[in-house]
Amino acid sequence: MSIFARVKAKKDCWNIIKKYYPVYEGRNIPYKKFLEQYLSSSSILLDAGCGRGKATPINYKERVKLAIGVDLSTEIKKNQTIHKKMVSNVYEIPLIDNSIDIVVCQELIEHLEYPYKFFKEVSRILKRGGIFIMMTPNLIGWRSLTSKFTPYWFHTLMNKQLYQIEQDDIFPTYYRANTFLKLRKLLKNSELRIVENFFFEGSPKTLTFSAITTYLEIIYTKLIRRYNFLKYLRETIILVATKTKQV
Repeated sequence: MSIFARVKAKKDCWNIIKKYYPVYEGRNIPYKKFLEQYLSSSSILLDAGCGRGKATPINYKERVKLAIGVDLSTEIKKNQTIHKKMVSNVYEIPLIDNSIDIVVCQELIEHLEYPYKFFKEVSRILKRGGIFIMMTPNLIGWRSLTSKFTPYWFHTLMNKQLYQIEQDDIFPTYYRANTFLKLRKLLKNSELRIVENFFFEGSPKTLTFSAITTYLEIIYTKLIRRYNFLKYLRETIILVATKTKQV
């Protein structure tokens, strides 16, 4: 198929999607709503694994007293949503115990080789009663399962073709804490108690190869959104947890 034919086919698929989903709904929409409930002008916030802040739905500098970011990449220096930028891994965050009101992390958990270490660190730096808000792909969702069981080169190729995401913005994934049951267990072991959870399925966006695959994704999306017993198969998990004890 020529480049022109592929572009036309993709455009036709998106026109089909727009008939059923005229307004695109991505995972940042519900995540932002959860953030807005808990952000306060008196809070000290840490954004873990924040990177350049390219996909951050809120400018934290405008909403909290102090916004700190931590990321292993020096690309964090380009982040305009935080006040203070620290280049560090998230297993050893250079902050004192019980010093943070809110920890947030967006699409970080799936990239962690040792997620339990990160949760312990979140618990260490949070004040008692502090809030931890996280958003991560659900391993049981079909997109994450496909990602987990395909080679990294295929993962990067598909992100490039489907979402125009460059390789520098694609990182290895482990999915070692990406089910609700696993997250609940790890959080509990870190003295973090879940107070809210939400499972979200965004607008169709992946199978834009042909009209047939596009319609199949539309049908799947409608079914999984309609029936609550299917929520554990939705693509995104959003959790809010609180620190239960002083550590």
